[in-house]
Amino acid sequence: MEIEYERRGAGTPLLLIGGLGSQLISWDDRFCDILVARGYSVIRYDNRDSGLSSSFDQLGVPDLLGLLLHRGRAPYLLGDMTADAIGLLDHLGVDRAHVLGLSLGGMIGQLMALRHPERVTSMVAAMSGPPGRPTAMPSPAVVEALLSPPAPDFDGKVDRAVELRRALAGEGADFDDREARRRAEAQITRAHRPAGTMRQAAAVLATPNLLDQLVEIKAPTMIVHGELDPLVPFASGVAAAAAIHGAEFVPLAGVGHDLPPAVALRLIDRISDFHRSAAISA
Repeated sequence: MEIEYERRGAGTPLLLIGGLGSQLISWDDRFCDILVARGYSVIRYDNRDSGLSSSFDQLGVPDLLGLLLHRGRAPYLLGDMTADAIGLLDHLGVDRAHVLGLSLGGMIGQLMALRHPERVTSMVAAMSGPPGRPTAMPSPAVVEALLSPPAPDFDGKVDRAVELRRALAGEGADFDDREARRRAEAQITRAHRPAGTMRQAAAVLATPNLLDQLVEIKAPTMIVHGELDPLVPFASGVAAAAAIHGAEFVPLAGVGHDLPPAVALRLIDRISDFHRSAAISA
């Protein structure tokens, strides 16, 4: 297992965990640089089966429909992806870190706080429900975009990625087509691994929903969720926040399943304040 990562700054460790099929460059350079200027040592990485980290192509493409119907098996589970994150902290010699996870990354962050509480200083989960199999289906438009067959050429791949981002933005949300295209071009140029994305999705579907276990999380927690999220319903974020003792809940009006750069930059102040409060109460 090889994990591609980047570390910036020499301050307080902050581990960024990306979502389904995303890469470390999904966390914009400007976002990371501002965090470094705020005193963090920012660690971003490619999850297994995405970007430049180890691939599991030898295990084939899972049957997501079968998993939805409680048939079939996944090549790995969310627990394995959580072990990757802990292994990266071990490799870097980081005993404890603040964790910020987006979507799938938020599920991994919650599992880190559950299974490795001594390693998690605080946890922020954005656009993420409880870890494991969701209790509600995404919108039909998102399902169609997620399951569309891969395009044969670069331009087609970019177009498909932009349409997926448009579907994830949710009804009524502002959508920056130019920014979505720029991000898609950068990620597809770096790596394009749709089969890996399917295996990551299988890991979520094959992991039992852990809502009932979230009460065991002791780390200071913030849950951030877009009110228009068509992939992980807003109610899932509300449920996760309600299950975690003392969790702070931040609803984002007009936002779908995404953190547009402007929203992400505004969140930096909120997250920094949250970390200061957690340090004072510790």
